[in-house]
Amino acid sequence: MKKIMPILVMVFLLSSMLMGCGTVKEEVMKTFKSEEGRFSIDFPGEAKHEVQTAQTAVGNININLYLVEKDDSAYICGYNDYPEAVVKNSNTNDILVNAANGAIQNINGKNEVIKDITLDKYPGKDIICEAEKEGITFKMHQKIYLVGNRLYQVNVSTNEEEKNKETINKFLDSFKLINQ
Repeated sequence: MKKIMPILVMVFLLSSMLMGCGTVKEEVMKTFKSEEGRFSIDFPGEAKHEVQTAQTAVGNININLYLVEKDDSAYICGYNDYPEAVVKNSNTNDILVNAANGAIQNINGKNEVIKDITLDKYPGKDIICEAEKEGITFKMHQKIYLVGNRLYQVNVSTNEEEKNKETINKFLDSFKLINQ
């Protein structure tokens, strides 16, 4: 027994040391809540806020963006409000299809897949496409939802999809509406 004990201790220590080898460090997710935007989402870091104005056929629209940039990925959640009359006089699916096509065209996307989705009772689109920028091919995964006259967009663009798959899925799946 005295000869076996040191061997068991070595096996235990070796297996404990090896358990940490080759594992990917799990990204710490931080819940971000926007009372004004009426949503929450888990970002892999501290989100920065910026407002951009887009010129559209229905006039200028302010887009609120919250983003976290990592070495090889960008995590973005944003929303904008359409004039109520525009949404009331339009087909919901047409608004979502146009938003999806606009996202794909903005990055010259190719090999796109667009699926119908819902969040609670609200319709949306799930978009995946590839694009290239400065010689680097990346993948964009975006979910959009129309809630009343507000369009939400949850987006990840990365050139390291496999490496970041767990964080990407956590981010995309964490989007929730609040105070609706």
